[in-house]
Amino acid sequence: MASTIFVKLKWLYREFGLKSLRDTGKDSWIIIFSRCTRMIAYGTNSLIMALFFSALDFSDEYIGLFMTLTLIGDVLLSLLLTLIADRVGRRRILTAGSVLMVLSGATFALSDNFWLLLFAAVVGVISATGSDFGPFRAIEESTLSHLTTPTTRSDVLSWYVTIASIGSAIGTEVSGRIVEFLRARDGWELLDAYHAVFWLYSAMGTVNVILTLFLSDKCEATKVSEKEPVEESEILLDEMGGHDSEDEANEDDRMPASQPSQPETAQKKSMFATISKETRHIMYKLWFLLVVDSLADGMCPYSLTVYYMDGKFDNIRKSTLGDILSSAYILSSVSTIFAGPLARRLGLINTMVFTHLPSSAAVLFFPVAQGIVLTVILFFLRAGFNNMDQAPRAAFIAAVVKPEERTAVMGITSMLRTLAGAAGPSVTGLLAGSDRFWIAFVVAGSLRISYDLGLWALFVNMKLYTHEENGAGKADTIANQRNLADEERNGGNTMNSTLTPLQFSHSLGHDVVDIAITMGCLEVFFIVLYFISRFKMRTVNAVDAYLLIPAFLFSFALVIICFIGVHSAGVGRHWAELSIPYQMRNLKFQTGLQFLYPGAVTFPKLSILSLYLRIFTKKGYRYAAYAICAILVTNLIILWCFDFAMCVPFRYQWNKLIHGHCIDQNALFTWISIPNLVTDVAILALPLPVIYQLKCTRGQKLGVTITVLTASFGIITAIVRFVIFLTAPLAKDLSYYGARVTIWTTVEPGVYLIAACLPSLRPLFKYFSVPVESFRSRCRSTKKGSSKGASADIVLSPRLDSISGHRPGFFIPEDPPSAVTFEGEIDQRGLVSCYRSTTSLDEEVASSHGGDVGSAHGGDGASGQAVDQAVGEHGNGKNIR
Repeated sequence: MASTIFVKLKWLYREFGLKSLRDTGKDSWIIIFSRCTRMIAYGTNSLIMALFFSALDFSDEYIGLFMTLTLIGDVLLSLLLTLIADRVGRRRILTAGSVLMVLSGATFALSDNFWLLLFAAVVGVISATGSDFGPFRAIEESTLSHLTTPTTRSDVLSWYVTIASIGSAIGTEVSGRIVEFLRARDGWELLDAYHAVFWLYSAMGTVNVILTLFLSDKCEATKVSEKEPVEESEILLDEMGGHDSEDEANEDDRMPASQPSQPETAQKKSMFATISKETRHIMYKLWFLLVVDSLADGMCPYSLTVYYMDGKFDNIRKSTLGDILSSAYILSSVSTIFAGPLARRLGLINTMVFTHLPSSAAVLFFPVAQGIVLTVILFFLRAGFNNMDQAPRAAFIAAVVKPEERTAVMGITSMLRTLAGAAGPSVTGLLAGSDRFWIAFVVAGSLRISYDLGLWALFVNMKLYTHEENGAGKADTIANQRNLADEERNGGNTMNSTLTPLQFSHSLGHDVVDIAITMGCLEVFFIVLYFISRFKMRTVNAVDAYLLIPAFLFSFALVIICFIGVHSAGVGRHWAELSIPYQMRNLKFQTGLQFLYPGAVTFPKLSILSLYLRIFTKKGYRYAAYAICAILVTNLIILWCFDFAMCVPFRYQWNKLIHGHCIDQNALFTWISIPNLVTDVAILALPLPVIYQLKCTRGQKLGVTITVLTASFGIITAIVRFVIFLTAPLAKDLSYYGARVTIWTTVEPGVYLIAACLPSLRPLFKYFSVPVESFRSRCRSTKKGSSKGASADIVLSPRLDSISGHRPGFFIPEDPPSAVTFEGEIDQRGLVSCYRSTTSLDEEVASSHGGDVGSAHGGDGASGQAVDQAVGEHGNGKNIR
């Protein structure tokens, strides 16, 4: 028993890189501990920097300007110091940077002048966002790469990243405690507590100065030949072995021995000129995506996120903020440990995309959360997955560029990312200054998701390691050996396994991927517009808005599973080409579609019906809407139950090698699809009688009809999918012909989601469409010449609760503001306003409020007051900053 435990502990000791860290020597320990202390200092900044400027009564615009200029200063300073580090001495540069860190911290501890603080931040070394943007990281990573061997380098660098995250967590935790402790003491103001924390920053800089003095001469750069480059970007590629090209060796042989440093000097003088055209063609696309991602990260760094939470929740304590932020850093540090194993199993691009997507979605929905618990959960989700793509990204860059170009490419990449991130805080500052802080998270989340999808679309099929050992020969051999080993070990392979370009070009996989990317982008675009519209109308708390959240999650999950299915389950390829493990994964993919599809098409319909229930006032229409909702929910439950009970045992759905049995799946899905189509027709026909009874011009009827019936566009895709499902010979070739069904299984829920969003987007036209003003003028002219008659105005509004009677959850003030609407005008809080209704509708509205039918424009009738109250009604949702 004891020996078994010892063996497992020894395996963990090697697997997690502790043995490699011990074998590297004391210089690596000092460098890692030095970065830990520096990140402790940076962690204190991420918590209090924005709060410190707010306590000084600086505007949000000034805070954003400070952070942007600080990042630009860090770029220039780190570029200067890293270019001269190998010539002047790495230890001297690290010592000089630590001294600047001490001086910057002392300046912030003693001064309250904005321009002096800005000068100290730009010229000195201080992190405005909590990230390590200074000159230290590049030099330290280069030094660690120099100190380690190829077998220990990835382990040591992994601990370098992990310990840094732990240092950030310690810094945020300690700073929050210090602020709360000092504020509780007599005579200490909040600003004094912030100054004391900056003394801690200066103290950490002093510790860094001392630590750099203990580094040995082994840390200094040595003159090496080109065929032995020291690359800090090969974190995940070390097991591939050396890959020095024959051309490099020949060039090294022709080089005079008296000029060993000439290539390095040439590279420093003209960094961009050393990058070949082939590499630039790849990196231009990657640089663009990385700029988008960095801009998104710069718009919502942890420091501004904490500032947003502090302003949104007034009763939250500074120590609580510190606990939240430190816990987030701990989650981030723990998750980075698993990046290497995931990259070996899923592939570099898969690991980058599918670990970054949950973090991006958390940023997108961060301002939607109304309570502190859900807000913190989204923040933890963002932090836990945020850094898992860093190591695979560095390895991917090293895999697609030539070895002699990696340093230049990594340098340009770092510069572009930092400059793009520098623009983000200024944008957020402008939005926060106009009380639109929440828009920064929506835009940042959308940009991050666009980066993820673009990265996957452009690079998932790229051939890696083509510049190693005279091309891709050895790399392909090693990759194939790995794939065969994986196939024997767990019945699977990596993304770049047996999908040759020829086979992939003859499959329908490209069509599935293209449709999935298109639908994913459209879903994100429209859901973002939807919530922007709802925030502007203050109607986020409506039931239909809540129902769209699971609708989006189910639909987007279908998009993601399509990506995985094409490249890991052979979707789109002929069944005969697939090995048994591939066939089993394809059946697992089909099982996943069976569970996701019902929820993806049901929740958008429920959202549409929820909107109808707040528009219709007649009992017959409301009973019909409730009946359709009941049918949808019942159908969803039945589908999920059948999905679980379809095969006995359950895993017989994908593993046909075991004993089991299944019911006739095709017949079941055919008959269950009928209620789906019936509910589509019912949703389409439900509002038509109301619209037909409106007393208005034909053009106005057409306008309100289009507005309402946009919610029923999904019926077209449902019919197409049903026809394809019936006609496709799935039993003959499931993976190939099933790809066509998969395409429409992805399109149909996406169209439903978009259709559910469209009716609520009309208010945005008032703010983003110039022709609306001329349209209003024409509508006012039409109103003046309209015929007389006793009629009331109907407003199709997401907040039209007063027409059907007040319901709990929405507060209606006793004296609502006057709501003057014009016939045909796009109301800022509703969909379409002031379409004339029939007398029956007027009587219904009046009776629901205990009054008589009044004139549409007289203002004395109960019906007119009810409509005014419905339009002017305010919700009790909290204003999001």
